[in-house]
Amino acid sequence: AETAAALQQENKLDDVEGAMWASMEAKGDKVLRDLAARKRQELAIRQNLKTIQDNIDRYLREHGRRPAKIEDLLDAGYFGEAAKTDRSVLNDALGGKYILDAAGAPQSTSLLDMQRDKALAALRDGVKRYHEDNHAYPATLDAITQKYMQAVPPHPYAGQAWRYNAATGEVSP
Repeated sequence: AETAAALQQENKLDDVEGAMWASMEAKGDKVLRDLAARKRQELAIRQNLKTIQDNIDRYLREHGRRPAKIEDLLDAGYFGEAAKTDRSVLNDALGGKYILDAAGAPQSTSLLDMQRDKALAALRDGVKRYHEDNHAYPATLDAITQKYMQAVPPHPYAGQAWRYNAATGEVSP
């Protein structure tokens, strides 16, 4: 999925994706319409992240340093004068927030939470299958990579790690 998103961005296919989801949202059954609406919101978030990155690059050129937090961009007027007092611009279309990660890259907590939930489900499934085959929980999450998944996915939130209890098999974010 990440490779597809990178290719899409590289080839400027956001408009094509947006038109495709808009078409599906306009017709089809309720499930398809709901999916299309969700995908259009995700696309809007990704487009906003590009705009935020452009503003970070501009801030860096003008100030000689990266902003410490996304609010620095607002305070400096990079999102217009109204955004200096109206912080709702920090909210994404799915109810999350736009943040800067530990490396200073813009992120959406909605997209990070979706990545976290997907990775967590895969980890829990790997632990469950290991337990079914071995009648014991793996000593570490790395033990499930030998047979049940290629690698332990990195935690999408920079600086955070998966918590694993080998006695109970519980994996938590």
